[in-house]
Amino acid sequence: MSLKGDPVVQTVCYSGSGHIGFFGTRQAIYQEKSDLFNNLPAGSRIYLNMEDQFLSHYTSDILRIHTYGLSSSYNFWACYMGMDQRGHLRFTINDGPEIILRIPGKHQLMNGLLAGAVALDMGISPEEVKQGLESVEAPDKRMETFSMKGVTVINDAYNSNPESLRAAIDFVIDLPVQTGSRKIMVLGDMLELGDQSEAAHREIGEYLQQQKVDVVFCYGEYASIIVEVLDQQDDPSLIRESFKSHQKLAQVLKSLLRQGDILLLKGSRGMALEKVLEYLDEGK
Repeated sequence: MSLKGDPVVQTVCYSGSGHIGFFGTRQAIYQEKSDLFNNLPAGSRIYLNMEDQFLSHYTSDILRIHTYGLSSSYNFWACYMGMDQRGHLRFTINDGPEIILRIPGKHQLMNGLLAGAVALDMGISPEEVKQGLESVEAPDKRMETFSMKGVTVINDAYNSNPESLRAAIDFVIDLPVQTGSRKIMVLGDMLELGDQSEAAHREIGEYLQQQKVDVVFCYGEYASIIVEVLDQQDDPSLIRESFKSHQKLAQVLKSLLRQGDILLLKGSRGMALEKVLEYLDEGK
């Protein structure tokens, strides 16, 4: 199928809490993003994420709507087939060949599905879609996974919001660990949440109370609220602490790390959590 001469193809796949400090509510974010649809020429094709509580209700009499999600009732649907030991996602699109993403995390499923859906709609073969998706690598500081002195590091320090942080936590929780190894989380502030900043960080602390993690180190004014919430649980097996400098955090972290541990770094761009890795690597 050729797109030559077709109207504009527009995709919007997410209406989460990112930048909620500017818009106030997720509903307002959705309204802003849906304006992209509303200003398209008649006959344009759009792709709706039917797993999104807002986008799934979007309707139009003049646009060509293509749906995607986890049900075979949609135009494009994914079948989740699990993750390997490094957290690489396995799935199929519309009963096509198995695809293994090199970008780790179950939360990448909808991203991979959307990319595959648009490609299939353009006439690209299922095998070519498989090859294309499997060639994609994580960009800098976005679920970038590597080994540092025997420790598995997940550097997701490019940005953070409540949805992406929970997804990163879930990803680490699901990863298998060697006996005696630990799951360690270094979390920075989620910025641009406005009046919801304190509540959002408190909710993350409450979420972590329900998870099996070993160490939670936080950097930043709002992230310290996560530690305050964890302190309320008074779990002696959980190491948690707030820090005001990257260097001090790295010093304490270095004294704890041992081979086999899994280390997640996640924070908004303004928190520059990659500096913690720089101090660890340089031995400062």
